[in-house]
Amino acid sequence: MEHLSVQAVLGLIGVIILIGLAGELFFKKTGVPSVLFLVALGVVLGPGLGLVEETQATRLAPYFGTLALLIILACRYFLGNEAFEA
Repeated sequence: MEHLSVQAVLGLIGVIILIGLAGELFFKKTGVPSVLFLVALGVVLGPGLGLVEETQATRLAPYFGTLALLIILACRYFLGNEAFEA
């Protein structure tokens, strides 16, 4: 497997954040739970199209988990509790 450049990783993170924001707007307007979309997206990207191999996902999962935790903590710190209220 080839290594990703720093620009590619930062670009992927940016795209993931933009998709998340667009999804949030969509799900607030439609009322559909976002979990259904996330599960469907995982199935399409993984076994469906074969874009993400299991070994890649397993190796990168801790980094995405850490990034998600950092974003949640930063939002909680800078925005307070109102960012997490329904």
